[in-house]
Amino acid sequence: MSFLRIPSLLLVGAFLLALGLMSVVGVRVLMAQTPSTPEEVGRQYEEFRSKPKYVGELNGFTFYPSSTRPSALQGPPACAGSSARWATEGELLAAGLNFAPGYQPPGTRQVGMTGSVCRNEVVSVNRSYSSDRGGFAVTRLAGPPQIREAAPREHLQVATLDGRAAVISPPVVLKHRMTIWMRDNQSLWTVSCIGIDPQECAKIAAEVK
Repeated sequence: MSFLRIPSLLLVGAFLLALGLMSVVGVRVLMAQTPSTPEEVGRQYEEFRSKPKYVGELNGFTFYPSSTRPSALQGPPACAGSSARWATEGELLAAGLNFAPGYQPPGTRQVGMTGSVCRNEVVSVNRSYSSDRGGFAVTRLAGPPQIREAAPREHLQVATLDGRAAVISPPVVLKHRMTIWMRDNQSLWTVSCIGIDPQECAKIAAEVK
């Protein structure tokens, strides 16, 4: 599978099992509870993994089986060979896909910026951020909103963030990995947070431009 089709930072881990609700930037996000023991953490992840991952259409996104080849997906074909390469910093900064976060949790700093080029056009941009308590990454990928199966349907929450259709996958355990996908008319956005409260992760996604 080409790294241009699905960068590794788009691959998603696991999400919510224990229920709660919190209002975040106008969205009610399912919340995880903090387990009292490591054994409870393991039990929650085991229960999560035992459920089938959702495959189908949801809020304009296509969740496809992990067995699907890129060539079977709609949209432009994945790049390969000499037409695929990593983008230079100058290309990333000048790209139409380039973006900047409107909100960063206090103490967070950018630690990396990468992207890829297909046939002399930048087709993905990723920025990663870190702090002493956690971090987040934002990836913008040109093309239709297609996502490899990631979580059971009951753990995927439909939302709208700053006018963009979104699907939220809250953490299995509070402050573990949380992922938010958004779409616009030209790209798929993925915001992945670790060690960050869900309300802050949703605010990051809503304010990235």
